[in-house]
Amino acid sequence: MVGRFHDKAIFLIRNPRHALPSYFNHEYEVKYKLKRHSQQGSGEEWRKYRDRIFDGGGEQDQEQPEFLEWKKIITEWHKQPFEIVLYIQYEELINNETGPALFNRVINEIRQMVVPIIGSSMLLILLIPLLLLVVVI
Repeated sequence: MVGRFHDKAIFLIRNPRHALPSYFNHEYEVKYKLKRHSQQGSGEEWRKYRDRIFDGGGEQDQEQPEFLEWKKIITEWHKQPFEIVLYIQYEELINNETGPALFNRVINEIRQMVVPIIGSSMLLILLIPLLLLVVVI
């Protein structure tokens, strides 16, 4: 056991096809000092960004920082001494059809991990931030 709560993990990941445009828009808003989630970058700027990412910045077979970071996260998580009890795709979690059932699976996994240690009365207190996060999304 790594720690009191830290021997199991739920792995949430976002599909890079969706994460990259989202990240591009975030960078665009930072660059132009815009309010978060307020605007998308122009089509022309997106194409330049996309082409730099996918053609290696003009150099063959050179991975770009965005891909390297994504790959590093995946690789490092699999090196950790955790038992990954559930893999979740972000896109499935926010989907109106698949999200509710997947959210119930997440709650059940958390319940199995936490209740034996802290008791069921504390579980609701721990889950309130998670519930609020899903409502905001």
